[in-house]
Amino acid sequence: MSGQTLTETLASKRSALRERLDTIHRRVQYEPWFIKVSTLDRRLLLAIGCIPVLFFILIIALIGVAAGSGGDCQNMSKRGADYRGSESRTKSGLECLAWTTLDRTLHTVTVDRYPDTGLGEHNYCRNPDGSKQVWCYTSLTKDAFDYCDLPACGDPWHSTARHFINNIAGSGNPVAQTLAGRFRANTDWACQPTVTVVHSVRADGLYLMTDQWANGRGVYARQYNDINTLCISWHGLYRHWWLGPCTLSGANGGVGWLEEDGRCPYDGRIWRAGGTDRLMKGTLVTTNSCLEFETEYNGTLVTQSGQSVLRTDTAIGCQTLCQQTETCVAFTWYERRNCTLLNQVTDRRHNVKFTVSGKPSCKEKVKVGCPSDHIKTNSNICIKFLDQTCDQGCSRYAAMEECEQRGGFLADSLEEKDIKNILQLAGNSYNHSFWWVGASDMRKRGGKFSWERSDLLVSDMAVLWRNTSTHVGVGRQGNNTLHECVFITHAGGGMRLDHQNCQETIARPLCQFLPS
Repeated sequence: MSGQTLTETLASKRSALRERLDTIHRRVQYEPWFIKVSTLDRRLLLAIGCIPVLFFILIIALIGVAAGSGGDCQNMSKRGADYRGSESRTKSGLECLAWTTLDRTLHTVTVDRYPDTGLGEHNYCRNPDGSKQVWCYTSLTKDAFDYCDLPACGDPWHSTARHFINNIAGSGNPVAQTLAGRFRANTDWACQPTVTVVHSVRADGLYLMTDQWANGRGVYARQYNDINTLCISWHGLYRHWWLGPCTLSGANGGVGWLEEDGRCPYDGRIWRAGGTDRLMKGTLVTTNSCLEFETEYNGTLVTQSGQSVLRTDTAIGCQTLCQQTETCVAFTWYERRNCTLLNQVTDRRHNVKFTVSGKPSCKEKVKVGCPSDHIKTNSNICIKFLDQTCDQGCSRYAAMEECEQRGGFLADSLEEKDIKNILQLAGNSYNHSFWWVGASDMRKRGGKFSWERSDLLVSDMAVLWRNTSTHVGVGRQGNNTLHECVFITHAGGGMRLDHQNCQETIARPLCQFLPS
């Protein structure tokens, strides 16, 4: 009896459900959308219904693969410093060189200078010097390197799955790397934010970029502010960097001036004394990652010819000895001319008067490689239009920094045929913006623009320029102390070269990369 009652109950419920479905069907059966759906092939409907399920399974699989790729991956919290895998190709497909084949007089990172960092008789990617990720050398004749293409370990959101979700699934956008972490607002981004001055007698110390400007460039001030505060500033009239009192920032006077027409104060080596033009032997302005002022290194000493302490007249002389000495990884120079060479640094002591410490060389290794998402011109020049930055346009100095952050530089040293090729590319695919290139009037050649990374003049062929008649007033020493920089703009139905004040926020970066 109870079984019969249950059967009747279930039958009643099925009848009520069928009646409800029939009611819904009668309501929508003449709707246009229902007619279209009901006429589709049932196999197609089944396939459409399976898409969300398959999509979800694919994402889960990608996350699982990324999370379990612990073999060849790098720990980004240590920038890959502990990576000991066997990856031996770079992001751009270049073959890595064996670490033991390097020339210590040419390459800055060698086995003897970086012991216990995974270097050896192999060509596997490593990061012994604290670069942003694992890398390797790619040339026996140049200090050239490229980064290796390895995912991050243990965090799928920084590897394959994150790339898929951001760039294919569309559930997010890659976060652009900001420059604000290194530079304060309103400062000059063209040069490094901190520099060290050594062997200048009266002006040694650490200098920081300020938000002050002089003649179109930022002003550095010595770290310890006192009555004798000194600054490094640009004198636009004669186009030289001056080291002197901050009250004279931008003026032609001070302790000394940089003879070369360097873009940044550390781009030249010849400093002359103010007033006498006497050569300031041994004076050097460099980035703080190379030399540390008033810092003493302690550790294991290198013994050379039975002596653990040598004598040199300058800190640069001591650095040269370290560069030439096998196993030397660092040095400390004292004003009394003692030069201590170390093959291991165990401790640093700061605020030690009249000392300079640092690495064996201030030369930086050079990034090479042309990634697949870049453009190779007809002359095999590797370039990239950075159309994901500077939405409203940025200054030429900010554009330079954007390129340098990516291991490149503003497009430079271009011949006529290269300029024509790039103008055509810009006109065809990148005419939605203006583009800064690496030419300016800083060489003070009246009426001429030159490329900053070489002494080559920019071609003044009329077909390349929007208007060559405006060149008359550029590059001259006179009242106009602001720099003019070259950019690509619209003209005559295409793209042409033009020039504008370098501080104007009007264009995006056109970057160039060394292919090999």
